[in-house]
Amino acid sequence: MAGNSVKLDIGTVYKKEEDGVYFFRYQVNGPRKAVSLKTKNQQDALAKAWELVPMVKSTTVDMISAHVKHARGLPVPHKTLALADAWEVYARHPERAMPAR
Repeated sequence: MAGNSVKLDIGTVYKKEEDGVYFFRYQVNGPRKAVSLKTKNQQDALAKAWELVPMVKSTTVDMISAHVKHARGLPVPHKTLALADAWEVYARHPERAMPAR
């Protein structure tokens, strides 16, 4: 691993590459999981990881479903797409229409 890793009470925040983004690694019921925090700033990465800690610590279905319900209500950033680029984006999309030949 590149750079310093920071241990939290559940999981670790680390970088895979020296100039890469931070990841949050944790372990639940055996399997180890790693989530990209999508930032190169360590303070931002730690803040994002602390937001994930309550979900990782959740032990009941009700608590987990409450976290999922909250996450679904968060706004999704919309990207503007130029009309000239629309076909290229559509052609690469995995769920595009694929007519039988």
